[in-house]
Amino acid sequence: MTQETFLSAYKHLASFDNRNPKSWLATIAANKCRDFLKSPARKVSAVDTEDLALICDPDESVEHQVENRIGDETVLRLCSRLKEPYRSVATAYYCFDKTITEISAQTGDNPKTVATRLYRAKSLLKAMVKEESTCSCSQLTGI
Repeated sequence: MTQETFLSAYKHLASFDNRNPKSWLATIAANKCRDFLKSPARKVSAVDTEDLALICDPDESVEHQVENRIGDETVLRLCSRLKEPYRSVATAYYCFDKTITEISAQTGDNPKTVATRLYRAKSLLKAMVKEESTCSCSQLTGI
């Protein structure tokens, strides 16, 4: 609206009588705002639920699905490289989305023990990821 106001003022500068420029600009601005509020282009209509269902895509994009699958495969591969008891705890937690309580009930171990193993597994996984990233970077620079 500001842009429209100053554009209109510039176009009609010849008709300005040099008295009270603030009032003149304010009147132009008020008229531009009223015109905008009355404009049919400003009217927004609600979209029906049926039409909205046609517009929205409930499925994930193919790219997102591929990224998720690659990430899941990488986590599973790294978890399988861990030694027991960390492998089973990390696989159950990170790959199969089980809670510490569920893993504890399944293995018969104390939940604190499972939590400690999970903490150590996470540290080992971080080290593996860091190692893999440095190896892939050194392979790229050697090309």
